[in-house]
Order: sequence, then structure tokens, then C-alpha cells
Amino acid sequence: MTPREQADRLFELVMTAHEQGDFGRVNQFTPMALQAYSALGSLDPDAHYHLGLMSAISGNVEEAQARADSIVSVAPDHLFALMLRNSVAQLQGDSSTSRAAQQRFLELYDAQIATGREEYQLHSRALDAFRSQAIGSTGGS
Repeated sequence: MTPREQADRLFELVMTAHEQGDFGRVNQFTPMALQAYSALGSLDPDAHYHLGLMSAISGNVEEAQARADSIVSVAPDHLFALMLRNSVAQLQGDSSTSRAAQQRFLELYDAQIATGREEYQLHSRALDAFRSQAIGSTGGS
């Protein structure tokens, strides 16, 4: 396995444990995953998204926000940045910022999906789920 594949595998372990409510495993594997990604050097938007999600579920909203900013610096309209901004806003109880992120996500969705970014294909279920949530929350389409 390449170092990136190892980091991604640890990310998957963390997220699966989180979805199952196994916070012992989340706490066990998150530091390993963070270290694996930090060892990679240059990160793409997908890696920043992974780091941002793990930071958000760990309660580190500043780091999650920083990861969203990192995505925007290389891809200003990237959907992952908006998903992370929404997560941060929800953790902070900021419904206005959450709603704005969801609305912007819906505005950009079709054009961004049309780019065919590999990371969008890899996270299609998360994108679809967030889109459904955004439509429900904002009344948008």
C-alpha cells in the first residue's frame, strides 16, 4: 500500500467507527490517520476534506475551518469546502452560516459535478446525502 492508501484506509476506519458510534475506535485511530496524512507533504482537496472531517468529529472546529480554507485556496468553488464549512457552522450552532453553505453548495452542485473530479466520484454518497439535506433545509433544488 502507498502512504496515501494507508492514510485513506485509516480515514475510512475513523469514519466507519464514527458512524457506528464507536468513539473508542474513533479516538484510537484518529491520531494515526492525522499523522499518516501529515507525512504525505502536499495534500489535494480530497486529503484536506478527510482531515477536515476528522477534525470536525473530534471537535477541532478551527482545524476543520482551516482545511476548508485550504481547499478553497486551490479550488474556490469546491463542494468539499462548503460541506466542511457547514459542519463547522453546525458544531458552533451557527444556523445562518450553515444555511449559507448549504445554499452555495446547491448553487454550485451541477457545475462542480460536471467537472468530473475524481474525489466527487469517490464521495458520491456523501455528496448526495449532503445535497438532500441542503434541499430539505433550504427548500432549494
